[in-house]
Amino acid sequence: VGQEAIAVKLNTSLSVVLEQANSVAESLMNVSEIMGGLRNVTEEQLSQALTNVQKTLQVGLKKADDFATHLSSAFGDLTDEAAVKIAAAIPGVDAGPIDEAFDSVDATVKQVVGELVDGPRQLVNGLSEAVGMV
Repeated sequence: VGQEAIAVKLNTSLSVVLEQANSVAESLMNVSEIMGGLRNVTEEQLSQALTNVQKTLQVGLKKADDFATHLSSAFGDLTDEAAVKIAAAIPGVDAGPIDEAFDSVDATVKQVVGELVDGPRQLVNGLSEAVGMV
């Protein structure tokens, strides 16, 4: 049913998604580095550092959102392709129930990914808000 092609495509998509997840972690580490260097600094230096933190947090938030979008899309593409290949492999099969089953999987993945990214999103939004108050 073309399982190898589907697996290769999924692996490629997941590699991109994992790179994005790593980028979110790197953004948070960059914030830690910036904040760690703030000792005995002038008000102007503090202001500049907080501006850098704000920008870094916004980049991290964008990357978290990209992660969610690409992961959901990767699974959506996977299930769409699997449904087409299954229907093509079985002559005369009604593709409707297959599509419905995979639509359910897509909805579950989208929900799980949203919840997965919600934690980092809340963290970044909270830190960003705190930096804005300083």
